[in-house]
Amino acid sequence: SNSHPTLTGVTIAGNHSEDGVSALSVVDSAPVASQLGIHNNAAPMGATVYMSGNDVHLAHVDISDNTAERGGGVKLSNASNGTEPVLEHVSITGNEASEYGGGIYLSEAQPLLSNILVEGNHSGHDGGGIAAWAWHSSGTVEMRNVAIVGNTADRDGGGIHLFDDAHVEAHNTTIIGNQCAE
Repeated sequence: SNSHPTLTGVTIAGNHSEDGVSALSVVDSAPVASQLGIHNNAAPMGATVYMSGNDVHLAHVDISDNTAERGGGVKLSNASNGTEPVLEHVSITGNEASEYGGGIYLSEAQPLLSNILVEGNHSGHDGGGIAAWAWHSSGTVEMRNVAIVGNTADRDGGGIHLFDDAHVEAHNTTIIGNQCAE
């Protein structure tokens, strides 16, 4: 815990975990990751990329064509302890979640999303692009220069679905062409 690993120029592809994390799991550490490719990973009962309780910084990352239960692309959780995950210049495309957050699933997380593309993701329930939950605190997702485009959900929130006290503060953000069944 409390480590500060650095990942640069890494590709994580073709991994499978039946009920855990298939590609990358970060708990209570503060990694800096850049120039990553995370593709074609599967976690039917878990997450593709899982980050919890830390100040993670992802930059220039491509997360595509992954499948998971929650957070087909990325799952950030339990970051309400004052940490602020930062994702910048990240492309999250073509991912699928059987439940929530086809592209991104946030649970008690308050990230800064800057220069992000969330496109063509699908959720079997809510939040085709992004699903954000805030049960115990008001979680604010700060978005700067974000495009949420062409995502789908089988229930609610083709682009974004906010649960409980989750909020979005958006600047120069485009949300277009998303669809939901209900």
